[in-house]
Amino acid sequence: MNLLVGESYLHRNMIFVRTIERIDGKDVYWRDKVGPGRCTKEVFQKLCIGVAPKDERGVEEIKAEQRRQEASNKSKSGAELDLELRCRQAQKEKITHISIEDPRTLGSTYEEVMRCLFVLQEHRLYLRILRPDT
Repeated sequence: MNLLVGESYLHRNMIFVRTIERIDGKDVYWRDKVGPGRCTKEVFQKLCIGVAPKDERGVEEIKAEQRRQEASNKSKSGAELDLELRCRQAQKEKITHISIEDPRTLGSTYEEVMRCLFVLQEHRLYLRILRPDT
């Protein structure tokens, strides 16, 4: 997220809107309804989820989207979450595939396996099933 002086950002608690008054090196000086504050750019970006909407309806839409994402993450199996993490790591390392030795690591039901395959598709990676050395 690009931080801009004079821009307002929505805090992750969905209550505060912080407006940046000044950026000095790594420090961000902001103001919200409670008063002024200061933190590093890194902390500001963790606490503020994005540019604040101009109206209350925009805030409600953001809240609804966050609830949908949280519900989606809760419904993911351990295999999906593990594969999601491996996919992100592979992309960071510019690897085009995920290797596994045991297909059961993708899940124990048809639905789990298919959702894992969709995770691979979303990350545009392919799956290599290796034969274990004997």
